[in-house]
Amino acid sequence: MSIGVKTLLTQSVVDEADLSIGTERWIADTKIKGFGLRIWRRSYGTIGKAYALRFKGENGHPTRKTFETYRAHYDVWDERHWDHWFDQAPDGGERTRLPYDSITLGDLIEHARRWAQDEIDKVRGRKFIGDAEYKRFTFMTLDEEEAYQQDIIRKRIESYSLARVRDIVILNLKTQGISQQYIDRLDKVFDHYVPEDLKAKLIINVDLEDVRQILDQAPSISNLKILRGFLGRLVEFCQQHGVHGKLSRYRMAKLGPPKVKSVDFMTDGEQGWQDLFQYLEDTDDLWQQALCLRFYFLAATPPLSKVMSARWDQMKGFDFLRPKRNEGERFFIDWIYGTGWRSTYRLSQTTFDTLIKARDRASNCIGDSPYCFPSPSKHHIGKPITSVSVVWDRCLSDLKLPLISPKQAMNSYLAHLYPTRFPR
Repeated sequence: MSIGVKTLLTQSVVDEADLSIGTERWIADTKIKGFGLRIWRRSYGTIGKAYALRFKGENGHPTRKTFETYRAHYDVWDERHWDHWFDQAPDGGERTRLPYDSITLGDLIEHARRWAQDEIDKVRGRKFIGDAEYKRFTFMTLDEEEAYQQDIIRKRIESYSLARVRDIVILNLKTQGISQQYIDRLDKVFDHYVPEDLKAKLIINVDLEDVRQILDQAPSISNLKILRGFLGRLVEFCQQHGVHGKLSRYRMAKLGPPKVKSVDFMTDGEQGWQDLFQYLEDTDDLWQQALCLRFYFLAATPPLSKVMSARWDQMKGFDFLRPKRNEGERFFIDWIYGTGWRSTYRLSQTTFDTLIKARDRASNCIGDSPYCFPSPSKHHIGKPITSVSVVWDRCLSDLKLPLISPKQAMNSYLAHLYPTRFPR
């Protein structure tokens, strides 16, 4: 006896469906006619479930097919397994594999629907207009039509220049909610450092030597990283649409200046550090970035992002507006840049003097600002600086130091100050 009902098959409906009475039950899917879930009682008493298809073929005879789950089961497990693998133990701890039997029959519903539609199309056919390569008039299943459309997109992208792919990726970034400031910087760096002949070159003909030529023109490590990452996005976009040219993100990641370990950054010892700090204190044109870096190395503990956005109202304790303390008065300032005791830093006299120097310069050049290191840009009035890359890269270049980030330099400085706590 077969009992039939109609409903929209979902994961929960499939997994919770049961056979309380009778020997067989059919649950028809309302999304695809003829497709449904078959539930039956086996001869030895257990309950069986399977996705099935019941429809009439070209000759009018009823046709019944059952969905083979082994391939779809593996595909769903493989997709979820890697998400499960990388989501656990981000600190490098032990990872476990996702159990293979954690995938239920309900998890395969969309795979089964796609199979059912393809089976119906194979028997009845769907009229589709193609080109000469695919025959002018042909019948295609969903998979074949998808492959056809992907092939059209692939051929179209192969005819695009590097600049055209850049425009498409920039448009995609805007739809993903990426900040306009970051997009403008990508666009500006690309236009400035990529030669016109390379912009006009077909994306499939751009090779590793072309990328090396582009990166060699980037004078700073920050611009180099931005360029390399953005060019990697262009390559990834092409590969996602089946365009495999002469580039790969793995090979591009090896381009650029050789990596320098933090311990090898400063070879002149104490004198080298003093020269670097003096350079920052003597910088006049971009004093916000220079004093921000000087404060960063003095404070050591707070992250650079917090230093750049430091505000005067975060300084608690001694009245920093007074230029001098009374003789014998206890120096006491806490910089509270977050929540919790770990986000509190007690300023030393030298660190305090750096803030006073920044305040005096700001009052002379910009005026009153709630931020310790206000942006000099007329487009960001009343906002803090968001980068120190210009002064930092210029400092490394003038002092002939290796190109590393301020964070890496901080690690080197801490190893210099506390060799037992931060061994080389």
